Amino acid sequence: MLQMNVSDAVETYCLRLLLEPEALRQSIPNLRDEDFAKARKYVAAMENETDLANLGRLNGLFHMSLYGRSTNRKLLNLINVELQEEERFLRFHLAAMGLEEMAQDDHKKLISLAEARAPEEAAAVYASTCKRLATHSKIIWKNR
Repeated sequence: MLQMNVSDAVETYCLRLLLEPEALRQSIPNLRDEDFAKARKYVAAMENETDLANLGRLNGLFHMSLYGRSTNRKLLNLINVELQEEERFLRFHLAAMGLEEMAQDDHKKLISLAEARAPEEAAAVYASTCKRLATHSKIIWKNR
């Protein structure tokens, strides 16, 4: 069993909060129709997925489908590492708090904002989601 603690979860979300809005800013102007289609495919798969491990994998693929047109490969590599780290916390959140629908609503907003070529607004939606997950991490561990 993996050891999890609130510090690990919060630090992961804090790093993602620093990295991923920048990836959105860099990638959104370059996204293509096929990127939006891929993102929608991952959201649809997450809506029907019941296996928490697979949900975490799909979540990472979703995010990378929106960041993949960034030309900063080092940034994308750092994000990928943090997405993998976050998978275990995400599964814990989904099991403990039932965040599936909320997460999908946020994912759908990100796609819409990316299609509208609104990187700052997409970054703000992402930041709000990430901060909420960090707060939930603190609450969950406090009540354990």
